[in-house]
Amino acid sequence: MEISKEIEGFSPANGEWLKLDELISNIKNMTEKEISACLGVFERFPNENGAGVFFSIIHSLEHFGGYESLLAESVIKKPNEWNLLMLNRMLNADIDMAGNFTIFELLTNVINNESLSSQLRETAQEYLG
Repeated sequence: MEISKEIEGFSPANGEWLKLDELISNIKNMTEKEISACLGVFERFPNENGAGVFFSIIHSLEHFGGYESLLAESVIKKPNEWNLLMLNRMLNADIDMAGNFTIFELLTNVINNESLSSQLRETAQEYLG
């Protein structure tokens, strides 16, 4: 089975995230499928931290690159603390575009979206400085 499909089908059993960590570490080439699957983990489990595995996902995405457009789509579709953190990390690296959007636009949209939690909106505000 493709790694992307395994990541998409992953669900922690009894709080166990080790299998996801193994899948992430076995990615040899981050194609659009793998990028989408990884960002999908953040979307499916927005209130989790994956027992540290979510940072493995972030580091893998940053290592391989090419995730920026799909990250923007993820933030538009389902903003969460993890995809916002990735935007903040981009800002800290002096990157101001994610695909066709400025990071400022993406974060401003989160701040102005009253259907989102106040905590998420405040996080976006903090990242804008």
